[in-house]
Amino acid sequence: MGETGWRAGGAGRSLSARNDARNAMNHRLLTAAAVAALALGTTGCLIGRTENTKYSGRYVSEETLKQVEPGDSQDEVVSLLGQPSSKTEKPSGTTV
Repeated sequence: MGETGWRAGGAGRSLSARNDARNAMNHRLLTAAAVAALALGTTGCLIGRTENTKYSGRYVSEETLKQVEPGDSQDEVVSLLGQPSSKTEKPSGTTV
């Protein structure tokens, strides 16, 4: 009997057609499993999120901060807020 005439289990489909159907089903299952794993993996990020806010430097009240106005000199700002707790020099040469 030739390859094209052979029928698997009398199901009416050739072995090649059954393999194609099985491969398509496996592909769908693997895709669904990948989507489920991705969904479960990312929900942990959403559920387990915590707020970690770090504060550093000196506390400045809102009332004091409102006294700083655009155009104030550095000396005026320092007299209101005090010296900064840290300074960083940028590559451009400015200090923040």
